[in-house]
Amino acid sequence: MGKKRKKNNSYNQNNRDYNQKKALSLSTKDDSFKQISNSNNVEIQKDFKQENVNNGLEEQTQSNQRMETILPNNPPSDNKLILEENKKNDIGQIFDINKNKSNHQKTNGSKGLIIFLVIIIIFLIELLLININKINKLKNNECKIDECPIENNNPKDDDKNNETKNETYLFLGDSIFYQYNTGDYFRDYNTINTGVNGITALKTLERLEESVYQYNPTTIFILLGTNDLYYDYTSEETFNHLKQLIDKIHLDKPEITINVLSILPINKSDNPKVSKEANGNKTNEQINQVNENLYKYCEENHLNYINVHDLLLDSNNELNLAYSYEGLHITELGYHHITMELLKYMQK
Repeated sequence: MGKKRKKNNSYNQNNRDYNQKKALSLSTKDDSFKQISNSNNVEIQKDFKQENVNNGLEEQTQSNQRMETILPNNPPSDNKLILEENKKNDIGQIFDINKNKSNHQKTNGSKGLIIFLVIIIIFLIELLLININKINKLKNNECKIDECPIENNNPKDDDKNNETKNETYLFLGDSIFYQYNTGDYFRDYNTINTGVNGITALKTLERLEESVYQYNPTTIFILLGTNDLYYDYTSEETFNHLKQLIDKIHLDKPEITINVLSILPINKSDNPKVSKEANGNKTNEQINQVNENLYKYCEENHLNYINVHDLLLDSNNELNLAYSYEGLHITELGYHHITMELLKYMQK
């Protein structure tokens, strides 16, 4: 019985040792398994993290590649600065475009104004040239006295045969008569105009054959002397030239009726319309002196003295600029007044 208890005790002891060892072994295995499991988890986490990092790097690389495609010449770290700079440049370009448009509009406006002013200036110059052309008609049409053509305002041959036109009126003078369109002013009369630009009474004395006699006029109107004064002949010398001319015609052709016109006044005022060169050194005082002598001479010799001088005076006893282009030559209105006076000495 006692041996049997010993065996049983020994068996129980052995059984307990076995169970302890088994438990210890299981515990060790369990710890080892935990360690292995933890190790595996760490590895898995590391691999997961590494994968995330790799994915992030790949995405960053792709993003950088896209940025490099947009901005190939700039480092990725400056992309934001570059974009901001580009925005600023775009805004600046917009302002520059608007500024250029504004400047272009201003330039177009300035060009339009300049063109308008140029047109106005051209228009004024044309008007001035027209006026100058009239003023300088004498100079523009000037020719040598011996070569100047004689303006013949004779009517047509049919009119010459008209029995109502028995008189031939000849106008002998200088540029005042040369510019006098007697053919229009005296349409119902047989007129001949032998006026010559720039001629003097002294020179006309040498041209009586070609200027007067060849036309066999019945009546003659003489208007000369202003150019004698222009060429610095005195009032007395100018009168003597006229006296010699009239005496010569009366002597050669006593049948001709002679009408002597007074020398026209001039205007030497400061009016911008007046040409100082046109009148030279002559004065209205000299003209008045010649006219007084002519009037006395005509009275003494029973000649017609026609005072057209006073018809053209202004309030200052100078040539009325309403009747003159530049203070010497006569406008159409001036010729109208002269015509009305001369008609008193003409008959059909």
